[in-house]
Amino acid sequence: MLSLHKITSPIVAPSFGTFRSTEVVRQHHVGYVSPREDPKYYLRCAADLMREYRRLVEQGENLTLIVNTCGWIKGMGRELLQELVSVCEPTDAVGLGEVDGVFAEILPDGKKVKRHLLEAAGSGAVVGNTGGSQLFTPADLRTLQTIAYFHQQPTSGEEDEYTPSFDFEKHLTAVPPLIAAYKGSAKVIHGVTILDTDITPDLVFTALNATVVAVKLVRKDDSEHPATQYLEDVYGENSDVTPYIPANQFDGTSGMLPAEGTVTAGLAVVRGVDEANGELQLLMPMHEDEINGWLESGYRIILCRGRDEMPVYLMWDWRDGRAGQKGRRGTGSCGGVDKMPYLDFVVGGEVTGKGAKEWKVRRNIMRRGQQRRQ
Repeated sequence: MLSLHKITSPIVAPSFGTFRSTEVVRQHHVGYVSPREDPKYYLRCAADLMREYRRLVEQGENLTLIVNTCGWIKGMGRELLQELVSVCEPTDAVGLGEVDGVFAEILPDGKKVKRHLLEAAGSGAVVGNTGGSQLFTPADLRTLQTIAYFHQQPTSGEEDEYTPSFDFEKHLTAVPPLIAAYKGSAKVIHGVTILDTDITPDLVFTALNATVVAVKLVRKDDSEHPATQYLEDVYGENSDVTPYIPANQFDGTSGMLPAEGTVTAGLAVVRGVDEANGELQLLMPMHEDEINGWLESGYRIILCRGRDEMPVYLMWDWRDGRAGQKGRRGTGSCGGVDKMPYLDFVVGGEVTGKGAKEWKVRRNIMRRGQQRRQ
């Protein structure tokens, strides 16, 4: 996610513990853990968030904007920083570590941007740091943040939505899913897309099942939106077909859902697919009243699968004796973790589990000795 937040109270915890400290104003699902996969879309999202920030300032809100960049300062990362500086027009730039040379390249001359170098910040305390070694990697923190996000309790709108509550006693697999139709007269899901992937429509739900997807909203009356145009041109009033939108139809991997005119409501886990009845089972920290509110307000819902990481512990309850340590040795009643679809585990330094290995396809048609020499 690339997000614009209002900080409502001091942030004194790592990312997975700051849900009570910020209020989401607007957010965009980039779909990757790094901007390198789609830098063009990353910058479009950043520009859209800046427009929203400036709109709030024009309305009279007294705000100070802090832009937290990704810390990638070489090659394409440096070019992205230059573009972000152009979009955000900062008054001050704070560097963590030895980045004085980077400042000279990314900060425009004549703008009088104040430079601040915090030399000690690069070696300061980190979460769980008791002796100089980092106990939590960035991937660990992302995993914890994702788990915390999906264990939020949905609110019906009467409670304070910016003071979330959490339930970590009940595993996600024990939470009743929301049933959302993707075809028929009661259709709730109006489109699905998979970033950076070109597959046939009959494999769409195989690719979506047991993945994290973004819940995106597009207004029905936004006739200029490319996703609206595609759905109407290809599907029209036909509600009995899979609403698949190939990602390669538009500019870039995410261009078919431009930042402008697209609202990202949050994330969901596709727990299961009922193709016979045309329904998806979704796990999300959103109340059904909120979803119905979007539909009543004239929005279409489009699910977008990126490369979001699915933490194993969201879909595997380690406290369940059937899949515990006995299962790891293949003696449990479930027959071991190798029988669990979609999940992989690191056992003895080796990745195991059903589907853990990549399917490698040989693309050469002939042996090298059989090829005609030019």
